[in-house]
Amino acid sequence: WEKDDVAEQLKCLTAEARSLGDYAIKGTPEASQYAKQRPNLAKRAIELWKVVIENTPDSPAAKEGKERVAELEKLAGKG
Repeated sequence: WEKDDVAEQLKCLTAEARSLGDYAIKGTPEASQYAKQRPNLAKRAIELWKVVIENTPDSPAAKEGKERVAELEKLAGKG
């Protein structure tokens, strides 16, 4: 059951990282009150992606994470 539990946790982390990253990059309108939080959202998404990449380096999620981290780092650097 532990293996299933870890797999479920990584699945949830991947979903959270994906949604935070998407919101930071394209879900926050420039005029929104949340626009200033975009760099922090990107930083948090990067943290989550790094956990996924570290724990499942050969998985499709890790490959996706590596691509997304590169994009998110550009936004995170603005904070």
